[in-house]
Parts: sequence; C-alpha cells; structure tokens
Amino acid sequence: MLIVNKILNILRVSQIVENDAYLVSVRLIPRQKLQRILFLIAVCILNPITEELIFRGVIVHQLGIYINNYYLAILLGLFVTIGNHIYQGRLHIITHLIFYIFTVTLLYSDVGLVGSIGFHLAGDIYPFMRLKYEANNYKKRRRERCDTLP
Repeated sequence: MLIVNKILNILRVSQIVENDAYLVSVRLIPRQKLQRILFLIAVCILNPITEELIFRGVIVHQLGIYINNYYLAILLGLFVTIGNHIYQGRLHIITHLIFYIFTVTLLYSDVGLVGSIGFHLAGDIYPFMRLKYEANNYKKRRRERCDTLP
C-alpha cells in the first residue's frame, strides 16, 4: 500500500483518490452493527478469496495453461479486473492496475495463489482499518478548502 500511495503522490492524484475512496466507503458501509459486520466479512474476507480464485486462479493461470499463452491470459485477466472495478471511478483504475501487477507477480512466485489471496485480504482490510483516520483527514481537507474560497 505504501508503494501505491507513493505512485499516487507522484501522479498528484492521491488526495482525489483518498476523497473518492472515503466517500465510496461511507456510502457502502451499512449503519446497523450486524449488517456492518456481515458487510466487512463479505468485503474483506470472502471477496478477496473469490476474486483471486476466479480472476487469478482460473482466468489467468488456468486459461494460460489451456491456451498455452500466459501473456494473453494475464492481459485478459487485467481487462476483467478493471471491468469488475470500474464502478469505483477512473482514478481508481490506477490503484487496481498496480494491485493487479502485484497479485499476478505473487501468483507466479513461490507463494502462488495463496500469496495473492493474502495480499488481496490485506489490501481490502487496510482501508477499513484506516477509515476513522481518513474521515478526519477528509473533514480537514474540506475545512481547508472552504477557508481558501473567496
């Protein structure tokens, strides 16, 4: 996540992506406690396992074996991944592209699909762990922006 944040800072879009990510999280997370717990289990545990098994395990790895062309399978997997996350906005495609490169690299490393799943679990849990911090930063940026307006 540190590398992703550095790249977003270099591209000068980190605050925009942080604002968007915060607003998407706030809109998606239910208010009731039981629903919030079930939502977090689905998003932070079940989703990463399912996505990695289908997108990296089947589409990238198994399709690569079947068609005997890993590069084409990796490219197809990238398009499927981006298509699956396009609802988050254009700027988040950068984040998912970087994330995809890491997961595919892990898939073909010694840790394999288990490493990809672990990385994806960490990547999905991380934003929720930082949600309160992001809320405070979002409010601070909004106040600063309002103070600078004429």
